[in-house]
Amino acid sequence: MHFRHLVAGAFAASIIISCSRGRDAEPVAPVTLTGAGATFPYPLYRVWFAEYGQRTGVRINYFAVGSAEGLRLLERGEADFGATDKPVLPTPATSNVACARIAVPMVRGPVAVAYNLPQASGPLTFDAALLADVFSGTVQQWNAPEIKALNRDVTLPATPITVVHRGTGSGTSRAFGDFLSSSGRWAGSQVGDTSGVRWPVGVAAEGNAGVARGEGDGRRDWLHGALVRETESPGDLST
Repeated sequence: MHFRHLVAGAFAASIIISCSRGRDAEPVAPVTLTGAGATFPYPLYRVWFAEYGQRTGVRINYFAVGSAEGLRLLERGEADFGATDKPVLPTPATSNVACARIAVPMVRGPVAVAYNLPQASGPLTFDAALLADVFSGTVQQWNAPEIKALNRDVTLPATPITVVHRGTGSGTSRAFGDFLSSSGRWAGSQVGDTSGVRWPVGVAAEGNAGVARGEGDGRRDWLHGALVRETESPGDLST
């Protein structure tokens, strides 16, 4: 298949630490910590946590369930830390919250858009306005005049675009939504403060790797949104 990546912006992933889970006053061995959240930094965290465990004996279990779910698990006391791609401000301890919440920046990475269009005679160019139109459902065909205008020397097929996006709350999606909003033509909307995005069109996929693989079977001509380049590129997408 013919895969291409278009870099749409960059964002930072952070770990949010709280003492929401109750622990004994005295240290207990062995120590096991549980974290949950962003899928983007998971390959890096997996290496870090494995090496840290070998050096210290502390076991860290991390569940890549998305930024929004990771923060929900932290708030419910079901995780020791949550990882999010969405900026989160530290919060002080209050009468209802025993401990302050601390935000620790961890890693920075680009957000990319990938497409599969083997019928195209060459690489395609998109700008923020065109991507906003595609992800809003305004532009639905690969040979639409808006796409032709930026790709005058490329032969394009008269086939529909299948948009693929994240299905659950994601800091990556929120960062991509912010990028689309910069065009002033984005018809989607952010959902509260939960990293969620209401996508007007498209097929939902689970996690960053799910977006990369979701429609990567060659049966459709697709455009993937809010995909991050990880240390282990999901779906073996080439640039």
